[in-house]
Amino acid sequence: MTLILIIKSKILSIKFNSTIISDYKPKKWKIFKSLPQIIVYAMFLRERIKDYGNYSNLEVKCTGFTKDHAIEWNPDIVFPKTIEFVEKENKNRKNKLLTTNKKNKKDLLTELRKLLN
Repeated sequence: MTLILIIKSKILSIKFNSTIISDYKPKKWKIFKSLPQIIVYAMFLRERIKDYGNYSNLEVKCTGFTKDHAIEWNPDIVFPKTIEFVEKENKNRKNKLLTTNKKNKKDLLTELRKLLN
């Protein structure tokens, strides 16, 4: 049995011990811009599922796609690289990278590191 949830342009597919979190974007370059967002969804999903049983072997993959292109990545590999990128960017910027929440913007690096704990 496969469970598929669609919320806005996000798709969550769950089958056995495998989960795919997908995000549709109208342009290919926007897929890359959404990488951190989809990775955070994957980390959040893992964290929430831990409360419901032994899902330590849950395989999570992330995908971004357009009408003509698709990219799949492993959040376990890309997440640490995302943190490295944000660290380097913050060193080169006058202002640190922030979350995109308009009402309560927070330091992006701090928020990403919270996901590691």
